[in-house]
Amino acid sequence: MLWLYLFCFSHILATVILFLNHLYFRYIDFLFVGVVF
Repeated sequence: MLWLYLFCFSHILATVILFLNHLYFRYIDFLFVGVVF
């Protein structure tokens, strides 16, 4: 039972990290475009 909980938690954590990485790189691209133009 505990391993199932840990598996779900790690999966949710990985999803959140990927989502934040996506937002972070979108923000960096936005800044880069703002600097170039």
